[in-house]
Amino acid sequence: MRVLQTYLNHVTAAQRLERTIAQAEKGGRPPRTHPLRPAAKQKTAEQVEEMVGLWYQCHNVEEVARLVAADQTTVRRNLRKVGVDTSPRRMTNDDIQKIGRLADEGLSCRQIGDKVGWTHGAVANAIKRYRGGQIATPPETGAHQ
Repeated sequence: MRVLQTYLNHVTAAQRLERTIAQAEKGGRPPRTHPLRPAAKQKTAEQVEEMVGLWYQCHNVEEVARLVAADQTTVRRNLRKVGVDTSPRRMTNDDIQKIGRLADEGLSCRQIGDKVGWTHGAVANAIKRYRGGQIATPPETGAHQ
């Protein structure tokens, strides 16, 4: 079966190359002569383990892809194969309240982001939600009325 798939891939590539050459000659420009891209190679277990380790450090597919010099789709696919959920994190109400308290203390969005592990843009949005009353704030503790 695999031999047949490989053969069909080569035939398809050859047909595509013939069409490209014919179109180029008809249009009066020279055909492309660079070779076709090689097929993607499977990642080794060590490379996948490295991706998983980097994922748990930064939780960012784009960053992991940059660090391992691979495509984001490749990284996401390999992480999912080993059972890692690559869907974006959701900010909880506890996260928003913590960010709001740090903002009330006068810290900048970047400083808060460094402390809580979110980007400064996500922190800015959380502060807007916190100050806009879009989350349930915890009841005041302490003195009884």
